[in-house]
Amino acid sequence: MAAEELYREQPKRPDVSHTVFREYGDVDGFHLALVRKRALMEAGDPAHEEIQLGLRLAGGGLLGALTAGYLKQLYREGYGPCITRIDGWSTGAAAGYIALGATHPEATEAYHQDVAPNKLVDGNPLAFACRRVVRIDGLSSMYARYVDDDRVRRSNTQLYVGVTDRNGDAQLVHLQVQDDMRSLVLASGAPPGISTHHLVSAAINGTKSGFYDGGIAQPDPYPHPEEDRTRITHTLVLKPTIEGGHIGRLPLEFLALDPRYRGDPAVRASIRSLDERKQDSQRRFLAYVQGEGNVGVIAPAFLPPGASEFAAKPHVLRAIQMDMESNAAEHFRQARVAYQARQLSA
Repeated sequence: MAAEELYREQPKRPDVSHTVFREYGDVDGFHLALVRKRALMEAGDPAHEEIQLGLRLAGGGLLGALTAGYLKQLYREGYGPCITRIDGWSTGAAAGYIALGATHPEATEAYHQDVAPNKLVDGNPLAFACRRVVRIDGLSSMYARYVDDDRVRRSNTQLYVGVTDRNGDAQLVHLQVQDDMRSLVLASGAPPGISTHHLVSAAINGTKSGFYDGGIAQPDPYPHPEEDRTRITHTLVLKPTIEGGHIGRLPLEFLALDPRYRGDPAVRASIRSLDERKQDSQRRFLAYVQGEGNVGVIAPAFLPPGASEFAAKPHVLRAIQMDMESNAAEHFRQARVAYQARQLSA
């Protein structure tokens, strides 16, 4: 099945909330380059290789539905093959993994079909009190249903996922060269203290260890100092959040009570330094965006109608995904208009 056929149109958007889109940096430049690259590829012009596009996908818990919406529209309109590289953390890693390996038209709807209680996220207050909200076995089953690992490996788009090791250090791993891709994606989205797993066992370059949520060590998607991004000419960052909230921030006291960490000093030490890490991450991210002229940021903010509305509710997640699809479609449309105008004036 062709990629475009996997991303069918959605029914009418539920009227339950709305999303505000904040943008900064060169968002328009990224989408203009995207349209130009596809035009060159379709014309068989090798100049398309001079345009190398990267996506950096931040985490955000269930707000990964926003990231999924952008990727769905990207592939629906046939722009997916234009992306050179995707870097994802936490739910950003999950969204990238699903997009590259999707085998089912409803793959990107996994966020609002499989987050019901007892599947991925348990909304039962008792489960939350026991710190077992995120179900790793449910995530694994979801990936088995919707993702073909061979398709991910064959993709021309490189996929990198961020994980946090047991010492609290961030690692960004090229997924397609690893033997067990699924375990690394699971680890990237396993927040400590509220997951059914203490650490997720995975192997990087053949060495097995325990890892957890990539958004903990690196809440903001800036490049690592040693990261080679010389090939990437334009980058778009997707950084979803919830208005008035702090996605990715977990209470230190809450984690400190988790008995699974009492015998693991390294993990406990990394958790205690979360506040400092978050501030450092924000500084690095701002310096990255301001220091490079080819980076754009879309920061969609979900505005729930009430404090109780943002839970594991499929209709709410469906609505915010569709908001992002519409936003992406408008960006693509405007970029096509701008590109056509440039062609006519050339």
